[in-house]
Amino acid sequence: MKYKLLTIKTTKFSFTNNAKSNTTYQMKPKFQYRYDNANDKYNAYLTFLLYDNDKTMVPYNINLEIMGSFAFDDAEENQIIEFMNNNALLILYPYLRTIISTTLTALQVQSFNLPIVDPRTLFN
Repeated sequence: MKYKLLTIKTTKFSFTNNAKSNTTYQMKPKFQYRYDNANDKYNAYLTFLLYDNDKTMVPYNINLEIMGSFAFDDAEENQIIEFMNNNALLILYPYLRTIISTTLTALQVQSFNLPIVDPRTLFN
């Protein structure tokens, strides 16, 4: 099976600065992942969500979604599904990490780095 990464792009981004001086925050972001098939290409979507809730305050509300588009040659459907469930996520996660860190730095707010992990563990 051969695949080609056609594009990676940001499809959604919103940011609100809630930071307050001398406040300790406990951040527990949520991640979402999905994929679809349209016009002989597969699109994988990885979303990072960080919001205040009843139990925790966060310095920023962030909603970031990135999309990677893939095309396949000589692939059976089960191979494509396996790829989209594993490899596509592994390909997108480093881009998501970089976008979060770089954007927060560019906004001149306290940045943070998402951990270097196997992103499949984020959904257990």
